[in-house]
Amino acid sequence: MTLFDAAIKDFEMIKDGDRVLVALSGDSNSIALVHFLKSFQLTAPIKFTIGAVTCDPKFANFNPS
Repeated sequence: MTLFDAAIKDFEMIKDGDRVLVALSGDSNSIALVHFLKSFQLTAPIKFTIGAVTCDPKFANFNPS
């Protein structure tokens, strides 16, 4: 179990049947979060869905493509 998995379980951040939506700004942190959630989803004893949307962070060099 990773620290990420333990935190989600210990703090009951995601429960069975939840729908989790992640706002992607395009940086490595938001993309990593989706990967961590997907990994947790594959091994978790609970069932939940993950969705992702692109969020414009209003940075001058933002390019969501």
